[in-house]
Formats: sequence, structure tokens, C-alpha cells
Amino acid sequence: MLIHVKCPNLKCGRTLAVKGELAGTRGKCPACGTVVEIPIPDPTKSDDRLDVVRCPNSTCASQMRVPIGRGKLTVTCPKCKSPFNYDPQQRRLELIKGLESLDPKVRFEAVAALGSIGDEEAAHALLKVYFGDWTPGPDGSPYIRDEALKSLKKISLWTLAALIKTLQEHQAKKADEELAGRAAEAAQVLGYIADPRATDPLIAALKDENVSVARAASVALGRIGDEKAVFALDEALNDPRIRMAAADALRQIGGARAAKALRKIEKTLGATRRPTPAPTPAAKR
Repeated sequence: MLIHVKCPNLKCGRTLAVKGELAGTRGKCPACGTVVEIPIPDPTKSDDRLDVVRCPNSTCASQMRVPIGRGKLTVTCPKCKSPFNYDPQQRRLELIKGLESLDPKVRFEAVAALGSIGDEEAAHALLKVYFGDWTPGPDGSPYIRDEALKSLKKISLWTLAALIKTLQEHQAKKADEELAGRAAEAAQVLGYIADPRATDPLIAALKDENVSVARAASVALGRIGDEKAVFALDEALNDPRIRMAAADALRQIGGARAAKALRKIEKTLGATRRPTPAPTPAAKR
């Protein structure tokens, strides 16, 4: 999804096309260098993405790109001229159903396609794949799971909502161990996506009673690198459960405030016990 934003410099005034995952951040106009605020669009009202579909004519089966933002369409195959109906919502439902196929190839194709046309419902479905599908590829790696992470990044506007909801569901039912595990993994994915809009929910998760959730939130905040997390991470240095992860996150964020917080904890613990970088929590297998 592309976001179109106009340079605020009146002498420039260029319209810039920016990747959707940069929504809510700042950038610079490549023409004049002016700082540009990239707005967060309503994905339900503006969608210029393209879906890659296969011609239903079995003797043709050629692929073509179809715009999903125009709703239901009658599409004509450019090769065999066969007309067919295209409904983006129905297409998403079919792909989500394909995630449950016993055929790894079908699951992989569905995961990849949802990275192009997915919405919040698709993001929830992809998260289930990411958390649970360890189907090994030729090299032994969980290739479907890896592709799910790529797709989640592509539809980050929807993924963020799904991940944050997972954290909030855990906070509402703290005794549920399964939800705690999913919340920790959700925090991990938020760190991989590294979207600053996840900073506030992750800051709240630093005080979680479940150490896996709190530690994963620390690691994610370090990956995101938003300076407004420094104060909360400074406080987290007083929590022995996540002290090392918080210290590592502060080093990743950098800056004068983070350095001051690290000097304070190093003085408290002593030079011989300087916190060392914490490893990223491993996802469940």
C-alpha cells in the first residue's frame, strides 16, 4: 500500500509516494530535504494494492494483476480473453481457508498472496501460521513461517492492530498461560516489524507479571529504537527479571538519556557486573 503525501515546503510542493509501513513516522523530501510527516491512512478507504490472480480457464492459467481497491470487478484475461468475476473479500476468505490446507505448497501460496491483499482478519490468520507452522523446507528451515513474517510486514497497518490486540487480551486474562505465550510472541513480531506506533503498548508490557512478555517487550523496544521508551526502560533496569534486556535495549536506542540511564545502573551493580546484551527470546517450536 502506498501513501501519497505532499511536501509541506511551498516552494517544492511535490507529491511523494511512500511505503505503507512508514505511516506515522517522519521522512525527508528527496527533492528539497524538508521534513515530512507521513500520515496514518484509513486502510479501508484507500487501497491501491494489486492482487496477482490466475486465469480460471484451465487451458490458459496465465497470471495477471488486479486492483483490489475497486471492489468487485469483471476481469478479462489479456491472453485468452476469458471474462471472470473478481471479489477481493471472497479472495481473502479463500486464501485464509487455504492456510489450513494439508498441502504445504497451497499454504505457502496463500501466505504469500495475503501479503499483497491482506486485511486485519488476514493478519490474525497469518499470526496463527507464524506462531504454529514449522513445516520445514529443503534446507530444514520453517519456510512457511518465514514467509508469514514477510507478509505480516507487508500488511503492517493491519498487523499492528492484530498484535496489539493479542497483548491486550493477555493483560485482560493474565492467568491464561497460552495467551501469555502468544503475547510474548506478539511482542517479538512487533520488534521485527519495528513500527514506532507499537511503542506505547510495548512500554505497558514492560511491567507485565509474565517475565517472557516483559522481556520480549524490552527486546522489541530496542529494535524499534523510539527514544520515548528510554524513561520506561530506565525504570525497567530496577526489575532484576528483565534488567539485562532493558540495558541492551537502551544501548540499541542510544542517545544521551539512554547513556545516562546505563551509567546509573553500571554504577549500582559495579563495573565487574556490567549488563551484557540479552539474546532475543526464542519463538516456541
